[in-house]
This record gives sequence, structure tokens and C-alpha cells, in this order.
Amino acid sequence: MLPFDVLPRIMVIHLLTTVIFYINAFVWRKGVSQYLSPLTILEGVVLDYNLHFQVIFGEYVHTYDETTNTMKARTVTAIALGPNDNLQGGIIC
Repeated sequence: MLPFDVLPRIMVIHLLTTVIFYINAFVWRKGVSQYLSPLTILEGVVLDYNLHFQVIFGEYVHTYDETTNTMKARTVTAIALGPNDNLQGGIIC
């Protein structure tokens, strides 16, 4: 569960962006093509499940932070805001 009573504005913006990304990532039953998603038709991007669908919006994640050669923690906790829209499959936190 998220620690907010009301979602901050930036989270609402990323939530809408994530929803649009997922709507266009799958094939539409009554769409132009029965085999290609709208994202593949327009941008030529073929998504990989293991790269682009790693986390759910609002999920707590540990992400890498710049470090020095000390005993300090090398990760920080963050909230996943959705996919990064690149071919490598990054996540916006």
C-alpha cells in the first residue's frame, strides 16, 4: 500500500502515462491488425515481457544509487512509477 492519502501530482501523471503505454502494448481485438500491437505498428518496437513488465505501478523497489568505496548502503528504496519507454527496459522510480 502507498503511504499517501491522496496521490501526488507527479504520480498521477506517471500513472496515466503507464496506463497509455500498457493499452498500446497489447493487440486490440478490433484493431487494425490481429497480430501487431499499436506500439509495434507505429514505432516498430517489439516489447519483451521480461524487460518491460518487471514491476507494477506503485510497487516498492530497491534501486542503485551512486556510491563510494565505503560500507554505506548502495541501494535506496523508491516507488516504481512505470516503464521507461526504451528498448533496454528501464523503470522510472
